[in-house]
Amino acid sequence: MHDQGNGRWDLIIITGGPCCGKTTLLKQIEQMDLKGIKVVHEMARAYIDEQLCQGRRIEEIRGNSDRFQEEVLRRKVEVEDEILYHHPAATVMMERGLPDSIAYAVAYHCAYDPEQLSTRYAREHPEIRSRINHHLPAGDINDSDGRTLDSFHLDRVSFPQYTAVLILDELPYATDYARTESSHEAKRIHDLLYEVYRRLDTPVHLVPPLAITERVQHVLQLVGTIRNCPK
Repeated sequence: MHDQGNGRWDLIIITGGPCCGKTTLLKQIEQMDLKGIKVVHEMARAYIDEQLCQGRRIEEIRGNSDRFQEEVLRRKVEVEDEILYHHPAATVMMERGLPDSIAYAVAYHCAYDPEQLSTRYAREHPEIRSRINHHLPAGDINDSDGRTLDSFHLDRVSFPQYTAVLILDELPYATDYARTESSHEAKRIHDLLYEVYRRLDTPVHLVPPLAITERVQHVLQLVGTIRNCPK
């Protein structure tokens, strides 16, 4: 929950591993055109679509993991800053947040410094930064080079404080034009996302693998409950 002089507004992250149904869920909610809700779609897929329109092949776009993940991260920072400065709706539902990039960094053996992961707004307004829970064990969040969650120096990263994070449970796995991970890699990313977000001072809610209509209603009820909770 944020209050920046214009009343309360909420930034809710919708995340999960590849093929958990995030995009389908948010497209359904967006089509409902609900008052006070703004949907922000995933930067990675938007970037892939943009590059495909320019004639590049998916193998070229995703061939260099470091370059691909850095471009996605840069766009995420820009979009989250835009949201934080202008908060375009009472509730912003964003597909993947900045902390997702840490899970992907571990999965793809990338390295970021704290500045790359930080929004300008959160640096300028420390009162809205996420705090880190140091009392939790690191869990299963390391890569083949031995990097752990602590290797990313979360104390020095300026993430905004999200109202809540909804992690969608996995659906039967299928690849598509933009999704190239194996089912094993998708499960690994899902587990890493949970380990990252549980370290932040943000409520984490797990969303079961329901049929799409039921899942939409479940998420909207959950969002309504989150918004009605004082903080």
